[in-house]
Amino acid sequence: MRTLMLFVFGFASSWAADYELLLEDPDIFSPCTEPPPGSIGFHDAFDIGDLVVDQDMDIIHLSESVTSIWDVEPTDRISVCNNALQPRQLGTDCI
Repeated sequence: MRTLMLFVFGFASSWAADYELLLEDPDIFSPCTEPPPGSIGFHDAFDIGDLVVDQDMDIIHLSESVTSIWDVEPTDRISVCNNALQPRQLGTDCI
């Protein structure tokens, strides 16, 4: 009986789960749903043609370079918001 109880408690305490990240939308830089007036999106500010996005199990790898195509003036105000822990999608970016 004692062995059975140890087996049951040992088995019950060893429950585990594996999670896999599946992106519904491979475009990880999605536009803002309600952008502030006068704001631009990530794709309007940066050329990501050389950016490589690889997904390996639960890790997303970003490599290569991102080039700014945004004509920024010294008097421009720059503000960035990012929500990287959104359960529906990886991020929501607005510039």
